[in-house]
Amino acid sequence: MPLTTETTVRLRRTPLVLLVVFLALFLLGVALDEPLRVLEQARSICLECIGIG
Repeated sequence: MPLTTETTVRLRRTPLVLLVVFLALFLLGVALDEPLRVLEQARSICLECIGIG
């Protein structure tokens, strides 16, 4: 069964839509200071692992 033009366009549109959704969620996370929270939690876990925190 050969791919039609409509199927090809749908296949090419899906990665673009996923990329846009990923980028929007990434920017939302950065705007809400999520990277800073993750680094703070990682630091506290590491300090607990070695017995300092």
